[in-house]
Amino acid sequence: WNVTDPTLALYDCEDDDFRSLAPMGGPGFDDDGNLIAEGDSFVIHTTQLVYNEGMNGEVIQLSGAIIAELADHPGFVGLALASSNKCRYARTLGIWESEEAMYAMVTGAAHAEAMARTTELSATGKVTHWQASRADVEALDWDVARAQLAATAPSLVYQQ
Repeated sequence: WNVTDPTLALYDCEDDDFRSLAPMGGPGFDDDGNLIAEGDSFVIHTTQLVYNEGMNGEVIQLSGAIIAELADHPGFVGLALASSNKCRYARTLGIWESEEAMYAMVTGAAHAEAMARTTELSATGKVTHWQASRADVEALDWDVARAQLAATAPSLVYQQ
């Protein structure tokens, strides 16, 4: 990875204060967190943002606007959120009917606004997505997301 050593060190933080902010939920899940969406193939995405000191409130505000847009977004199945105040990590774990549906959200107004402020709000970040079976979605947890991100390079915007 072509990223400065101080940036990579941000991922060495032990997030022992990791906490789920919102369990998996959305139109593809029932109130007990069970997958009810139709289909046998899905796209899973996960992100890890290392926000700058004092920017947690701004990150939460921008995330709220993105989440509000998801309610009516075609192809959205579900989303979970987690964080670590100690490491300044904000995490998402989302499920989509297709890659096209996921990318349509990425180009939406709220997400575009958040992306425009990325370097102001954060030091670095990682994002990845993959195809998954219904069984993979039903077994999905934060350990799976963390493993996927551990194998992912930080976003190019942070490279020098």
